[in-house]
Amino acid sequence: MTAIVYFTNCDSHVSNVDITEKLMATDHCHLKRHLHMIRVIDDPECGWCMEDEETASHILTDCPAIARVRERHFGSCVLNPEDVKSIHPRKICAFAREVGIHG
Repeated sequence: MTAIVYFTNCDSHVSNVDITEKLMATDHCHLKRHLHMIRVIDDPECGWCMEDEETASHILTDCPAIARVRERHFGSCVLNPEDVKSIHPRKICAFAREVGIHG
């Protein structure tokens, strides 16, 4: 499992759009794909499922290794990226804490 931290603003007042733009649209966070792009690590593979690149979108929407955690927090094992925009930031942060990617 990956223990890289990227959620650090969970207690501040941010909108759903701010979170999705930062994490899903730009993918500028401390997950493996971004770290690979900036040449900090060699492999962008997801540390949970080893099936796809470790991106915010992958973790929030469809990583099979954390599907049950996603279902507990969001009511579905798989989410559409558009669905994430309607999820309250505190729920996203609670999910991040449980999977170990919250600072």
